[in-house]
Amino acid sequence: MASGHQPRRSRQSIEAMGRFFSGGAFPVFAISLLVCWEVFLIGVLLVPPSPSALGAFAEDFRIWCFGYDPDTGRT
Repeated sequence: MASGHQPRRSRQSIEAMGRFFSGGAFPVFAISLLVCWEVFLIGVLLVPPSPSALGAFAEDFRIWCFGYDPDTGRT
């Protein structure tokens, strides 16, 4: 392989990434990711505290991410 030439596979990968970021797929992907994140946050906020794994995770997540105080019930 000559110096200064990219392998064909690498060049095709870079071109595919360029098409992804410059086309309509990237905005759809980014907006979908943000909507899913917001749905996750709302879901975690709505899960009641309970001894189950999901309830314990939700309570710990609220304490850590939102500064939730379990004694007062305030964030």
